[in-house]
Amino acid sequence: REFAVTLAVAILISAVVSLTLTPMMCARMLSHESLRKQNRFSAASERFFDRVIAQYGQWLKTVLNHPWLTLGVAVGTFSATGRIARSPARKSVRRRRKTGSACAAIRG
Repeated sequence: REFAVTLAVAILISAVVSLTLTPMMCARMLSHESLRKQNRFSAASERFFDRVIAQYGQWLKTVLNHPWLTLGVAVGTFSATGRIARSPARKSVRRRRKTGSACAAIRG
């Protein structure tokens, strides 16, 4: 019950922030004056994001030019994840008294 209240309050606070504070900050940060002047941080971040976009384009070209390799990597990752999930690790679930909750532990 306590967690449900905490979660509900967090969602309400998030809704208030997203509907009020975020648009105000965006309007302030994206004003015409701030878009015209560029400080060292914004110039560096622009260069960084330009490099990220260029690298993403290279990766995308590679993936699209090798569809069978991409499919093999995806299937291999999926099967490795399933194998890890079904591994013979020692798993235990212990119930706590009078709280209605359980504690789970996995040791590998």
